Amino acid sequence: MKVPLQYRLGDYRVVEFLGAGGMGEVYRAVHDKLGREVAIKVLSHITGKNRDRFMNEARIQAGLHHPNIATLYDFLYHEGKPCIVMEYVGGETLAERIQRVGILPITKTLHIFEAVVKAIAYLHDHRVLHRDIKSNNIKLDDSGEVKLLDFGIAKDSSSPKLTQADHCIGTPQYLSPEAIAGKPVDFRSDVWALGVLLFEMLSGRMPFEARSITDVYRKINAADFTPIRTLNPSVPGELVRILDHCLQSDPKQRYASARQLLEDYQKFRNNPRPPSGDKRVQAVFPDKTGQWLLIREYWPMLGAIMALILVMILGVFISRQSFAPNGHAPAPHRPWDTQTKQAMGWVNLDTFDGLPAKVYESGQLIGQTPFHRAYPVGTRLKLVLKRRGYRDQQIPAFNVRALGHEFNYSMERTPSNQPLLHE
Repeated sequence: MKVPLQYRLGDYRVVEFLGAGGMGEVYRAVHDKLGREVAIKVLSHITGKNRDRFMNEARIQAGLHHPNIATLYDFLYHEGKPCIVMEYVGGETLAERIQRVGILPITKTLHIFEAVVKAIAYLHDHRVLHRDIKSNNIKLDDSGEVKLLDFGIAKDSSSPKLTQADHCIGTPQYLSPEAIAGKPVDFRSDVWALGVLLFEMLSGRMPFEARSITDVYRKINAADFTPIRTLNPSVPGELVRILDHCLQSDPKQRYASARQLLEDYQKFRNNPRPPSGDKRVQAVFPDKTGQWLLIREYWPMLGAIMALILVMILGVFISRQSFAPNGHAPAPHRPWDTQTKQAMGWVNLDTFDGLPAKVYESGQLIGQTPFHRAYPVGTRLKLVLKRRGYRDQQIPAFNVRALGHEFNYSMERTPSNQPLLHE
């Protein structure tokens, strides 16, 4: 039953109902003397296991002190019901942010992910397993702070045994394969959930989606998820590696703990060079706020500017050479001078799967992916991608612009009952 607004809980005045969960309700309240805003979690559905779980949550959270974890302030009883009084975090949950904006910018993803991993690494250092890492349990306040909430099913060495054998606990789409199987879980299950969280921020969707929970579990067990670059080609190669390391079906192949994940992640942040053999432009560097900026999407613009500077230098050189040393009149105008001085725009073309495809223009082979070429601004192009065993990929006609163009395509395989494409 919801507590009425303006109701009192000890020294706290309730001002807003925030939501309800499986065991109780959460309210925003204000301390009479301190004026401090707090969130109060009330256990309204009292059973033996619920009470034990609630007391376990309070005990664990009371011993945690980290800037990315909501602080527990107090514990009290109201009409026989236990209440946890904790730090109130305004703003929106990460789940709400993703639902509102979709794919998060790389810089924002890096900031949020690092904060959450630091919080979980702190838990693991203190031998605490969170077991319920998800975007709904992460709050983003208006100042940009990131806070981890809800320790309702967290566990440490002193936690009572509250889960039956062969039963899993947690949110289905974040569960690790071993949790689904009802096997004992450890820090590596939290690492798996962190991988799911990273995928969610980078793609705006969950990695394991299906029409039934049975199919979701099947995909989780096989670690069957769409490669992140198919959904977001701007993801740096090293971040792809870190994500894949988290989402290994065999826990032995994952990071042993969030601390190990954090150390690897910070190496990427401090030295963000693309792995050897990666042909994509993936350079990242720190901006003035200390965050990281992915510049792959700006490569066409940079290429166009460099080409324009080169054209200007050539123009100055040609104008100086147009006068003979003996003072004669300038040489007659040549039609190709105009072309030389014309601004150029880069056209970059690639495939999501990274496999080469041949590039045709007006039926003529002009190269293969990854394809990078500068054209005079205004040139009208109609390109076609061809790959044996795949359908031709027609690229809609376009006029080259100074800022350049970048295209990435997923090529569709030719059905086995149809003839292969000829090139």
